[in-house]
Amino acid sequence: MLMIVFFSILIFIFSYYLYKQYIYLTDKKLKILLDRPTSFRNLHTKETPTSGGIVFGLIALLSSFFFGMQTMIISSPLLVLGFFDDIFKLSSKIRILFQIFVSILLLNNLRLISFINYKDVNVTSFLILFTLTFFSTAIINFTNFMDGSDGLVGGVFFIFFVYLALFHNILYLPFSLSLLAFLIFNWSPAKIFMGDSGSTYLGSLLVAICFGQKTFNNAMGLFLILSPLYIDALFTLILRFFYERKKIFKPHKKHFYQRMISNGCSKKKIALIFSISILINSIAYESVGLIGVISCVILELMIGLFLNRLFALPFRKD
Repeated sequence: MLMIVFFSILIFIFSYYLYKQYIYLTDKKLKILLDRPTSFRNLHTKETPTSGGIVFGLIALLSSFFFGMQTMIISSPLLVLGFFDDIFKLSSKIRILFQIFVSILLLNNLRLISFINYKDVNVTSFLILFTLTFFSTAIINFTNFMDGSDGLVGGVFFIFFVYLALFHNILYLPFSLSLLAFLIFNWSPAKIFMGDSGSTYLGSLLVAICFGQKTFNNAMGLFLILSPLYIDALFTLILRFFYERKKIFKPHKKHFYQRMISNGCSKKKIALIFSISILINSIAYESVGLIGVISCVILELMIGLFLNRLFALPFRKD
């Protein structure tokens, strides 16, 4: 354990150095990696280095080689895809196909679908695989959708991985501290964004962690810890698709967190609201179990509806 803690501290220092160099090189030479606020949905006002997720993704790969965490390697194609998407803005069809491919690779490697007999494929096994693949791809995309404000996705995943390191697997500690190094630069006002390379990679890791649990209750409990992030994404998607009749991947500023910021709430407060929710959910799940985290999520949903009504811009049709 002491060796892992020492290794994690070195990872934090190394990650911090890499982020400083990444920001410097992007500002001075690699301007193709600058995110320019040219879209109406951008919440930032100046050019900012993006695709910073490539750094903590590479750190994850380094850790996986040392400690044999195979899922971090299987998810790595999304790092590459996201990196190119940050630069060239790939079509949504290419992204979805790639995400489906990685989802199937992950599911094929995990315990929850070990009961599927691929030699004797039937309707039931196909429906199970289809449902799990659909859910996996949705989580990857929802994570990407929510990465639109300083410190939001980085903050909640940092808390989540610290929780995993403390109570489930200490081997997540190096990755947690790499996320902390990123969060230092991503906190408002952000000096770097994780980009699609980071958000899709984190989403795929959540899929791998949840589906890698031995029981459904364990998988559901871990997912519910991060559910405030995905409730925002899900409600917005439903309203956009069924109420506004808009395409799912069309850019917008209709998420709860975006409407809060547009109405004057600071990015720091938004990041803290979500991060504290994830911290409370982690404590509830570890202390009380599934019923505890479900109760917290219901309470958070009620608080979210209250905040949405009083402090967010109304959800209006375009």
